[in-house]
Amino acid sequence: FSGTRKFQAEQREQFRQGLTEHLQEAIDRGDMVIARKNDKAIGMVRVYKLDRVAPNQFVDGDIYEIGKALVVPEERGKGVYRKLRKQAIARLRKKYGDVPILAGTKTEGVKKLNRDDGWTEIGFENYLRIYGAPDNDIDAQKDDIQRKGWTAFLHMPNKEN
Repeated sequence: FSGTRKFQAEQREQFRQGLTEHLQEAIDRGDMVIARKNDKAIGMVRVYKLDRVAPNQFVDGDIYEIGKALVVPEERGKGVYRKLRKQAIARLRKKYGDVPILAGTKTEGVKKLNRDDGWTEIGFENYLRIYGAPDNDIDAQKDDIQRKGWTAFLHMPNKEN
């Protein structure tokens, strides 16, 4: 039994090391922005190019997504996400130019920020279409999407923010 615990501990450590390496690579590529306060991570946001984009009415070609955003509860409502997002977009622009950016959210504060910054609300159904979800799958999820308050936004090139 103690051999099993040791094996599980070794597996957890290998997983932790692999995750740490993956995160560091993402940070080094500029795909992840981390906010720190007093040497402690308080928030993060990830940006990445979508590998497969289905034909859609919004964008021809590459689309980047901003997501996987987290801010620790005690720092929410203090503008941390706004700063992270601004830095992430600046890194994208520096690396790839002014590219279209997709974001899906159910968070009211993020929705307001996107609207205030002039992002186009496209709805979560169109978000799923961009990813290539079939219409029948989208229709089957429509009530759940609306009930949970999900929506999506698109930031198009040549717009501010």
